Amino acid sequence: TVAFFSDTETSQNNVLVTLAANYYNYTAVSTGDQNHSSTSTTLFVTISKATSVVNLTLNGTDGNVTIVQDSVIPLNVTTITGDSGATLRLYNNGTLINQGTSPIGNYTTFGTIGIFNITGFYIESENYTGSFETWYVNVTETPDTTAPSVTSLTERPSDPANYSPGQIYEFNATVTDARNVNVVRIDF
Repeated sequence: TVAFFSDTETSQNNVLVTLAANYYNYTAVSTGDQNHSSTSTTLFVTISKATSVVNLTLNGTDGNVTIVQDSVIPLNVTTITGDSGATLRLYNNGTLINQGTSPIGNYTTFGTIGIFNITGFYIESENYTGSFETWYVNVTETPDTTAPSVTSLTERPSDPANYSPGQIYEFNATVTDARNVNVVRIDF
């Protein structure tokens, strides 16, 4: 008669057992019979955690993206390798913006110009190590498609006037725009 025992289980004889990552001690015992003496053998088993893998996408891209200011884009994290019930976390520049089981996501508005670190984490579980993936969102200024407004244009001497060398000519205009105006140029 042969029975298998672990240090914590006595009912695993002839049973296929799924074990979590840990260190295990199994002992096989033969109680013997009239022709055989009793004996035992001990085996030590170490089950290591497997490596988890996550996938982070920014606006559907598995990599860095460049967008214009005030864009709203999806940020998504999915478990590729790991426990299905493990916790995922999604960060924008170090701030937690979502967490839960795979898949998770967040529609994020980027209202400020700059570069943003987006990281998706797989939190270590019973059988898998923790892992992460990081990509960057480069937010650029929205193109200015509205022409500046030029008002109050005055000139001295006023038209019609003939050019005379040595005479002083004055031009004045009010120029406004939705953004700062750095240069105003008058062309003749």
